[in-house]
Amino acid sequence: MKNPFLKLASSLISALIYAFLFSGKELGINVLLFSFLSVGIAWWLFPQKRDDKSIRCLYITTIVSALLYTWHHSILAYITHLFSFILLIGFLQKEPIRFVVFGGILGIISILEVPLMSIRNSKKLFPASSELATIVRWVPYVVLPSIFLFVFSSIYYNANSRFAQAVNFMWPSFDWHWIWESGFLLDFMIGIFIIAALVGTSGFAITFFNLEQQLPFKLNRKRVKWIRWSFKNLSLKREYWAAVGSFITLNLLLFLVNISDLRFVWINYGNASPQELSQYVHEGTYLLIFAILLAMGIIIWYFRGNLNFYKDNGLLKVMAYVWLAQNGMLALSVALRNWQYVQQYGLTYKRLGVFWFLTLVAFGLVSMYKKVDKKYTLSKLVNLNTWALLASLMLFSTINWNNTITLYNIRSNAHLDTHFLFDRMSSKNLAVLQKNKEKILAKGDLNFYELEKKLERKQQDFQLVTIGRSWRGWNWVDARNRK
Repeated sequence: MKNPFLKLASSLISALIYAFLFSGKELGINVLLFSFLSVGIAWWLFPQKRDDKSIRCLYITTIVSALLYTWHHSILAYITHLFSFILLIGFLQKEPIRFVVFGGILGIISILEVPLMSIRNSKKLFPASSELATIVRWVPYVVLPSIFLFVFSSIYYNANSRFAQAVNFMWPSFDWHWIWESGFLLDFMIGIFIIAALVGTSGFAITFFNLEQQLPFKLNRKRVKWIRWSFKNLSLKREYWAAVGSFITLNLLLFLVNISDLRFVWINYGNASPQELSQYVHEGTYLLIFAILLAMGIIIWYFRGNLNFYKDNGLLKVMAYVWLAQNGMLALSVALRNWQYVQQYGLTYKRLGVFWFLTLVAFGLVSMYKKVDKKYTLSKLVNLNTWALLASLMLFSTINWNNTITLYNIRSNAHLDTHFLFDRMSSKNLAVLQKNKEKILAKGDLNFYELEKKLERKQQDFQLVTIGRSWRGWNWVDARNRK
């Protein structure tokens, strides 16, 4: 760790930069600039963390997700960026953290806790006998009342005209409206909390580190109590046969479901009625995904401990592998149903969400196979699948879904839902709609006058969103639409 004075100075300067970049609450290229600043500070202040693969990965995902947000300006990219940034704060703690869930929780706690703790401990930066140390000791007792004074005086100033007149009489040159409306001071405080959390150390870090040491990431015979031939062994045998019976019954049930899907979804592909497709997607899809998640839960339950090491558990493993394979088949059937619906009625955000979730489900099923085969623990599974979640968010954030959905619906043979494209989608697809007016007229249910009115309304929506936006909120999609 660098000199504590450098930490303090970098935090204050970075907080000022944060306030300058984000005053006005615009989000755009300022997100990317602040990401470069944050990662640069972390790289400089934590040289001992540079070789950590997880942290290097989070450095990359934090910057790349910010770049994707500046390029596509999508909510998905911004969520990915926040997720990555919070994980980075959690993983940069003094104690090494490798369990992603703990890293995320620690990142959130640090943003709330570390800045206040840093103010409380600021007197340690100075020699006890110095006059400056005496002044600093009073900082924690002055800062909080000052914040309260500013917040409440600003509220009273805007709510009570008589109080505002009195304040203006006493301080005629002080622009209270600017302080309140610009939000510069509030953004400065937020910047302090974020940067202090990034470069500081949470008091809870050691607690999470100790908890993580208790989490087994690989089942081991030494960790599992060995069962001798006794009453407990008989109990284990009963549990084993109960598990085998459960998997046999559930496999037979799921086999009937998959045979039905094979007959009516795979072989009879494209012949389902609109009512059947609607029921598949709007009701059946979510229930089937829920069933797959429950299936994973059954695997976790039965392979949670001693059954992993039972010497005659070959039949149970076979039944578990069949169960996973059949759930994989079910997931493919759900994807095919969703794709049928897309071919008939076009892409939407929710239908894309189903494909994204099925991607995570497929990874989850593979990790379940690894659990049975390699005896992974629940901690290992959660860690793997959380990293997979971040990877999937990064992957899906690389695509401009507003333009992709619009172009696919216009060019495909699916029914063109003009109400969805013009009224329910973001105005970020404005340029694509403008370039494809002739195709929309030929395929859609709008005449020329109606199309022009909808485009005009879309342009007005776009102007309302972007009017008065400064360079801080610049992003490539809006710049393209404006051009």
